[in-house]
Amino acid sequence: MIRVSSGHHHYRHLKDHYIFIPVAVETTGVWGKEGFNLIKKIGSKITGVMGGKRSTNYLFQRLSIHIQRSNAACVLGTLPPGKKLDEIFFL
Repeated sequence: MIRVSSGHHHYRHLKDHYIFIPVAVETTGVWGKEGFNLIKKIGSKITGVMGGKRSTNYLFQRLSIHIQRSNAACVLGTLPPGKKLDEIFFL
């Protein structure tokens, strides 16, 4: 079994000057507990200021779209120059 570090140990030297909360999202869309709670808290603050009831949902959707686009860019970045993905339609 592989244990994934939350990052607290790696950034422990910053704890005297910063609040460190890792925001981890797996490719499948599973959020890390601390990051999820942070984003919910930020969404609540936006809701309080803007008054929109769905601000937190929109924030999660926006972040999810960004993650999907970044994942696509990573995959496309591994292709040789000029290579197209046309062959995937023939599977």
